[in-house]
Amino acid sequence: MQLLLIAGIGTDHIDLKAAAGAGSTVAEEWNVVAIAYKAYDLEEKKVGTVGAERIGRLLLQRLKPFNCILLYHDRLKMETKLENQTGAKFDENLDSILSKCDIVVINMPLISKTRYDFQLILNKVCFLNEEHILASWYH
Repeated sequence: MQLLLIAGIGTDHIDLKAAAGAGSTVAEEWNVVAIAYKAYDLEEKKVGTVGAERIGRLLLQRLKPFNCILLYHDRLKMETKLENQTGAKFDENLDSILSKCDIVVINMPLISKTRYDFQLILNKVCFLNEEHILASWYH
């Protein structure tokens, strides 16, 4: 165990010497309400993925247990067997996915064939992108 996070005040109930000897870091978070407030519950949220190839499919499979309403947009519709495995529904209209979903994940490459799709997406949503890849491309 690398990290032991205590939700509360104090570490009296933790053997700190044993934890240090095992190479574990002990940290406490006393303001549990702040953590709960920042949490985002995925249950019953509409989550869409634009691009449902390997990464998009894996994302959909991982989201299924969270009871999300899953939609996807891609050039091609998945085989029925894969749709059943992921629980996702195909939407051929990109604009429709953007307006229906609470969360949209982009899983497609930025290439000449997808340039129009990216422009449509950028005009409709706010992007969160740490690397600023899309921002530098778009301007």
